[in-house]
Amino acid sequence: MRRFEISIVNDCKASRIDKNPFKRFLRELGGRMGIEADQVSVLFTDDPHMKKLNAKYRGRNMTTDVLSFPAGEKNLEGLTNMGDIVISIPAAVSQAKMAGWPLEMEIKKLLTHGFLHLAGYDHETDRGEMRRMEEKYFNELIAMKSSRSRKRKGGCRTG
Repeated sequence: MRRFEISIVNDCKASRIDKNPFKRFLRELGGRMGIEADQVSVLFTDDPHMKKLNAKYRGRNMTTDVLSFPAGEKNLEGLTNMGDIVISIPAAVSQAKMAGWPLEMEIKKLLTHGFLHLAGYDHETDRGEMRRMEEKYFNELIAMKSSRSRKRKGGCRTG
């Protein structure tokens, strides 16, 4: 099996984030999707930086929660780079609070969204296919983690 390299950089100084759960999540997501790439990069950033990227690459002078920059090309080592995912941590914090779940879960949801864009999906043109895939993979991987957690703890909790 190919080694899927995941680089995560956090330039959002206000937030300390453990990168390992997100690396595992992306490896599992890539495996479920049958991704043939070797690399993906993730940047956790703040709203001012996200606003600049959104203005430069999408012509929208406002912040957003996630951006994706597909690459799909081989680098000098011959590895296929899927591309880059950029996530606004302040947006993720706000959305996690609104959803009533932990920040880690919101970041995983945004990673799923960005990863699907890197894989070629586009929710603006695909009549709901990307949204269905996003829900499917996110729910499967979150359910899988919950199942593993219950097994380690010795079964399901009750009331």
